[in-house]
Amino acid sequence: MEQFVVDDLLIKLMAKRKEVMHNLYSEYSQKIEVFLSNNLEVHGISINAYLESIDRKNKELQEKKERELQEIREKKEREERERKEREERERKEQEEKEKMKKALQEKKEKDMGKKRKNDKSTDASSKRRRSMIVTFDDMSFSFGKDELEQLSGQDKSVDPEVKNILVKMNDLFKQLGKTKK
Repeated sequence: MEQFVVDDLLIKLMAKRKEVMHNLYSEYSQKIEVFLSNNLEVHGISINAYLESIDRKNKELQEKKERELQEIREKKEREERERKEREERERKEQEEKEKMKKALQEKKEKDMGKKRKNDKSTDASSKRRRSMIVTFDDMSFSFGKDELEQLSGQDKSVDPEVKNILVKMNDLFKQLGKTKK
């Protein structure tokens, strides 16, 4: 009885297999007919020739992709070289600018040294006669050496009248500044 069940299942399986194979054959034969009707040039060549033409097309596509990749690599290499050259030029220009700045700085320092020597001689004479003239609109005020020393904070005695006049002048300047605004 068991053998009978096994044989029955085997027969059903074989029938199912036959049905599936028939369906596959039908589907693929229809697809082949549609393909052949759409590609009339294939009728005159063998299957091997058709497959070889497909291989050739694939190789051509592969070679084209490789050429494009090679061009891209070459372009990147060229851009990298140009970038490095540009950076090198910029670095050299920067170095030249720094050298020029350094040379100008040294020249300024030399000029300042000469100027300081000249200023020292003029400072000695200016210390002897120190005065200041302040002009505000149409009014001019002159301060002598003693007044300037007092205003600058140096400890020297100032005549109370002069101090009083300076304080009044300061107040007037403040009032004039407020009215101008």
